[in-house]
Amino acid sequence: MVRSRIGEALKAAREARGLTQQEAAAALGAPLRTYQQWEAGRGAPAVLDRLETMALWAGFPLGPVPE
Repeated sequence: MVRSRIGEALKAAREARGLTQQEAAAALGAPLRTYQQWEAGRGAPAVLDRLETMALWAGFPLGPVPE
């Protein structure tokens, strides 16, 4: 559940900025393939490494991850 919600938020943020997946991956410091998996809900970022960067970039507040 959480993976798909993160993926949806990343995709919406990327599209709102008019970015390609490659550009979004670079902005988040992730390989393209990894970013594609996140966006598709087949993976999730290493939370401690990227949470703050992703939250700020995607425009969602830092706080508890909704279930």
